[in-house]
Amino acid sequence: MQYQPRISPLHRSLNEIATIGGVEKRLAILNGTLTAALLFGSKFLPSVLIGVGIHAFFRKFTKHDPLLVKIYMKWIKQGIEYDPWHHVTQKRGARPHGFGRGNLC
Repeated sequence: MQYQPRISPLHRSLNEIATIGGVEKRLAILNGTLTAALLFGSKFLPSVLIGVGIHAFFRKFTKHDPLLVKIYMKWIKQGIEYDPWHHVTQKRGARPHGFGRGNLC
């Protein structure tokens, strides 16, 4: 009997980033919230145009690289410099769990 690898169907949406209007979900919600706050808080009607422009800007970058926000958020958590030594009082640039955080060398 010849080996037959198991093939399971996988829907595309399970493998892609969730988007709203072509923009990652978190960015779209943040943009909509800030636009609504400007519109209803100050009754500044051109804020809708500003929000649409920002959404188009985000859409361009999401189309170029859909994982850009995820990678940037991971980079922020890791810090700019790599310091191999653990400091007890370290606040800024602390490495996330799983990257040696909380381990005394």
